[in-house]
Amino acid sequence: IVVAEARAAGQRAHIVFMRDMTDVVEREETLRRAHDAARRGEEAKARFLAVMSHEMRTPLNGVLATLDLLRPCIAGDAQALRYLRIIERSGITALDQVNDVLELARIDNSGAAAYPETVFSPAQFLSDMVEQNRASARANGNALDLVVAPGLGELWVRGRASLLLRVIHNFLGNAIKFTSDGRVTLHLSAGDPVPPAGAPVTLRMAVQDTGIGIEKADLTRIFENFETLDQAYGRVREGSGLGLGIARIAAETLGGRIEVDSAPGEGSTFALIVALPRVEAPENRATRPTEMSADTADGALPKQGAGAGPEPMHILVADDNAINREVLHELLVADGHSVVLAADGHAAVSAALDDAFDVILMDINMPECDGVEATRRLRAEGVDTPVLAVTAMAGPEQHAQFREAGLCAVLLKPINRVALRDALRRARREDEAPRPAAPQPAPPQPATPSREALDAAIRDDLRATVGEAALTDFTLRALADWDAALTGLPALLAEDRLDAFAQEAHRTAGSLASVGLARGAALFRQLQHHAQAADRAALAPLLTEAREERRRAGDALAPAPP
Repeated sequence: IVVAEARAAGQRAHIVFMRDMTDVVEREETLRRAHDAARRGEEAKARFLAVMSHEMRTPLNGVLATLDLLRPCIAGDAQALRYLRIIERSGITALDQVNDVLELARIDNSGAAAYPETVFSPAQFLSDMVEQNRASARANGNALDLVVAPGLGELWVRGRASLLLRVIHNFLGNAIKFTSDGRVTLHLSAGDPVPPAGAPVTLRMAVQDTGIGIEKADLTRIFENFETLDQAYGRVREGSGLGLGIARIAAETLGGRIEVDSAPGEGSTFALIVALPRVEAPENRATRPTEMSADTADGALPKQGAGAGPEPMHILVADDNAINREVLHELLVADGHSVVLAADGHAAVSAALDDAFDVILMDINMPECDGVEATRRLRAEGVDTPVLAVTAMAGPEQHAQFREAGLCAVLLKPINRVALRDALRRARREDEAPRPAAPQPAPPQPATPSREALDAAIRDDLRATVGEAALTDFTLRALADWDAALTGLPALLAEDRLDAFAQEAHRTAGSLASVGLARGAALFRQLQHHAQAADRAALAPLLTEAREERRRAGDALAPAPP
């Protein structure tokens, strides 16, 4: 009821307005109850997701963990190992689908708030992803490369790296799955010029493949949740059809966008464009270590190379072993150098053609394009940057081949700081002609296992450079490579795939040598040597010895009892 007073011609009157508000009040009450119910529903949904996250993931993780425990028990049974791999792949697929559904709900419910910001290097972030996906790429016959634009190798930004992971992981998974006997390339580029610290830098992370491609009419709907296409990109993994839907939502949550270019039979390019604030590199990335006091390892360059490192240089490191790359990266960055990493010869050639380096550290034994071939290609293109051969096995007869290809010196693995600094100093002397391969004693072919399980000099050097936590991380990863090799090598031997056997033994030897697991590294070099010589009779006893040495190495690494 509303009462108003009015005056007209000197007369006063009261006007009364009456309106039935029952419907309005009822509607407001209905809306209030609906709002409260929706809020309670969201809270219940969040609690449900938390419970399901635990209740669904826990048994699946238990299955996968038990398979890891079971694997050594059936190492000699090729048929049982095949069944185990089927179960493992199925379990991983189920766990991934559960994670996809939970991740979609998590982003919808919480948005960016559920993902904390971190400081990270985009180049290293993408390099790690490439390494994690390399095995699945090879299984489909694909080469997998990373191309980083000049100047971005040392870029650091602040952002929600876990959301970026969701996007690029889905792009890479699709490209690998729907490309056969082709090439998948991950590109990192940015606006030009790169802004100073504190300003936003627009990054473009693109996954390009030579796969089956997509019809233009389907390029929009593949990003809808639960959309799948026959043989198409909507299905990152069989089942949910959520992969690209999650990627789209994650990109929007980041404030970025996704661009797609594709045509049937011509491959596809999926790109994430996002602006992130540039920051200075963390201080611990530039921390200089104390000098190494222990004796150098066998094969090191002369002791007069000790002392402070050379002036900062721009260095390319090419190695197919992730642990080797990271150890070299840490040793070089600790001396103030800027470093770009390449995971194979193809990536090394691309990087060296796109950027001017002071020195290239080139692993020799890499799949598809080895270090010698990569160096030949660089010399043919007119690149005269000093290239140092980094290898664990190089006899005098190979030095002539290295020199002919354009390599100017040999640096033996495992690499210590003294040898590395001396090699870089000599490579920097511009008034000298490229030197022939250094007259280092080559390790026996095959190498003889050392008496000690651990190389104290290598481990002390790493500890002084990267710290105890990083050394522990590198060691655990090397042990995981050891365990994986003990599982995979018997199967390769049973299938008489000696080339693959030798390559896996080489990769494992490199991982172990990098962290000072000396006796294990020597055993795997022996396995590589005998596989290359087709000496099948020697392989089974060596595998048994490598399995026993794994136990001894674990005992040697265990902390002493109080």
